[in-house]
Amino acid sequence: MSKRRQILPTALVLSILLAPPAMAQAPETHWKLWRAKDIATAAGAMPQLTRKGEALSGSTGCNTFTTTLTEQGSGKVSIERPALTRKFCGGMQQVVENAFLDALGRTAFVQEAGQRLTFLSEAREPLLVWRALRASASPRAQSNARPKQPGTTTRARVAKLHKQARKASPNRDAKKGCLFWMQWR
Repeated sequence: MSKRRQILPTALVLSILLAPPAMAQAPETHWKLWRAKDIATAAGAMPQLTRKGEALSGSTGCNTFTTTLTEQGSGKVSIERPALTRKFCGGMQQVVENAFLDALGRTAFVQEAGQRLTFLSEAREPLLVWRALRASASPRAQSNARPKQPGTTTRARVAKLHKQARKASPNRDAKKGCLFWMQWR
């Protein structure tokens, strides 16, 4: 075997052994806007945020967005211009979205303390204050939730309606069945 063929496997093994360990996955946290500068909190659907490491995503209250939060040293951060869906947001929702996107662009510091996440301006003025959502209230947990099955009282009520419908129209074709019963099968 030539020297070249002996060195290649050895180099491969050494690179695997000496490679830095894979970074641990950053936990995913979910936040709902609690208060903000220039955004009325009673404006309807409020922005939501999901943070996983440097990745930020969520809803402006109307459109969904994704962006990246980059640490720049000495506690400063920068948030890239978000990529947005292009759904029409009329009236107050558009005002909320514009103010939210402006606040993201002006964010220079981020503070996390317990159940609160605060995006601060260059002058350390609070721009966006977020409250943590419970794990069961996260957008992903809600979308993965199983649909509620009808209880026994609902099934009993449907069976009773089925019997009543059969009595009301005894000449119904047996193959078609009762509309109420067909919905619950």
